[in-house]
Amino acid sequence: MADPAVGLHEKMVWFWHGHLTSSISKVGQWPWMWTQHQLLRTHALGNFRALMQAITVDAAMLVYLDGDPSVVVNPNENYSRELMELFCLGIGNYTEADVENGAKALAGWDVSWPDGTVTFHPADALTTPVTYLGKSVKTAQDVINTVVDHPACAPWIVAKLYRFFLGVNPSANRLTELANVFRNNSLEIKPLVEAILRDPLFLDPSIRTNKAKQPVECHPRVRGSGREQPGLGHQRVVCSAPLRTGRRSTPTGTSRAS
Repeated sequence: MADPAVGLHEKMVWFWHGHLTSSISKVGQWPWMWTQHQLLRTHALGNFRALMQAITVDAAMLVYLDGDPSVVVNPNENYSRELMELFCLGIGNYTEADVENGAKALAGWDVSWPDGTVTFHPADALTTPVTYLGKSVKTAQDVINTVVDHPACAPWIVAKLYRFFLGVNPSANRLTELANVFRNNSLEIKPLVEAILRDPLFLDPSIRTNKAKQPVECHPRVRGSGREQPGLGHQRVVCSAPLRTGRRSTPTGTSRAS
């Protein structure tokens, strides 16, 4: 993030790292976390549909949100719920039946230890389509296509990114405009980010001071300034909060039969 030539891309990697949450404390394998980091780096300014398809069957995400293992006769609902509630739609845009049926369609994936190979097992997966967000789905790919095409998805991602860059919520009209930009560009992330950064409010001093920088954002700037204090380490110069990428609180998975 300290390099002006790559700053925006790095900023977006950091955004997706926080939005599509995983944690080493639960995953337990740094190579898998690194692979996920590279996935986020690849898709940071790419296509949101492709990002969600990839992260859904990523080894670290499967372990973190309990898709490893999850079998259709007793599927874990954690990822199905977080996919809608946090990642794509927000509360109020899905039902408990959507959570249950989404979990069934997402079942069948397994992560091999310790190499992190992800395998799909048809015997553990759905064989008959179910209704999910009003559509017929059978596979993880179907689930992702359905959720990202939902009318609530584009506004949800727009609002998240707008707050990330400006520190405030967009007006209702601006939210609609930016959601249309996202949809009209087939959910490409870069055109949406460009539109947000061209918002006149982005350069408004009263708005720019609303958003406090995260420690990881301050750290490169302090390092580049040559103002580190010997013996204290960069973290303590920037702020008292530690720089802890890859570390998040661990959710609790639920299963209908548990």
